[in-house]
Amino acid sequence: MTSPQIRSRRPETSSSKPAIASNDQRAQTKRLFTWNEIPAWQRDNDYILSGYRGELGSWKKCLDSAFTYLHNETVNIQSHYIGGAIFIAVWLYHLEQTYVEHKETLNGVDKLFMTFFMVGALVCLFLSGSYHMMSCHSKPVADVFHRLDYAGIVILTVGSFYPAVYYGFYCEPLYARFWLALLTLAGASASYAVLSPTYSTPAYRRTRAYLFIALGLGGALPILHLFILEGYERPYELGVKWLFASAALYIGGAILYSERFPERVWPGRFDIFFASHQIFHVCVVLAALCHYMAMMQSIAFWHGTHDGTCKAFAN
Repeated sequence: MTSPQIRSRRPETSSSKPAIASNDQRAQTKRLFTWNEIPAWQRDNDYILSGYRGELGSWKKCLDSAFTYLHNETVNIQSHYIGGAIFIAVWLYHLEQTYVEHKETLNGVDKLFMTFFMVGALVCLFLSGSYHMMSCHSKPVADVFHRLDYAGIVILTVGSFYPAVYYGFYCEPLYARFWLALLTLAGASASYAVLSPTYSTPAYRRTRAYLFIALGLGGALPILHLFILEGYERPYELGVKWLFASAALYIGGAILYSERFPERVWPGRFDIFFASHQIFHVCVVLAALCHYMAMMQSIAFWHGTHDGTCKAFAN
């Protein structure tokens, strides 16, 4: 009779411990916190009660958080990164086709103003998505990205009105230069305000929101001037209806963001989806696409119908 085989239990090897520690670290990284558990510098909207990432202190962990688990910044990150991808696709395919279609009359200035708008949209969307991704890194990093986020909005707003002014006053270059210079000055002033550390704090949320509204309304002044000069027909031929739609989206989104609706009415219900900031993000993407449609209609008017000349409007 043979003695029964006794299986000895292997001692834990040193190689197994790091794996356990690694799993624990991943679980800790992906843990979500409530409003009361996060540090004061991470607090912005007291109607969003849960779904917060902790202070990760790592670029890699912040990047990982954008795509591997759901939290209350996921929609803010991905809505603008997806929006940026849409604009890249539009630039590579649709806008390039426009270059080919009107290659006989489009010149370097036309392409420059188109580029101003497209780059402005991409910079805004990229900086915004990056801020929301990196806002859990640390206070110094979050503060820098927060200011860049607002600067991106200014860049998009000004860049959106550049082609509108250029094509609106296509045959009145002096007016075009005046409004372009004024828009540039307004954009530079707004950028200074939003890049200031003081104005990036939650206490100035309404100030920032209404600054953006004022900048947008300032961009509407040259459109009003165009109506006074040309009446209603020319602006509508140039696609002003798209600019009205864009303005409604920007202003509506900014008001919701400023007033924190709907989460102000139902705290905790919109922690992950459909919070005011997320709605604002979607409005920004849609408004930028409306500006793109206006630009395309203006190009079709001047370089399709009128072959890039002002002969039909010469006095």
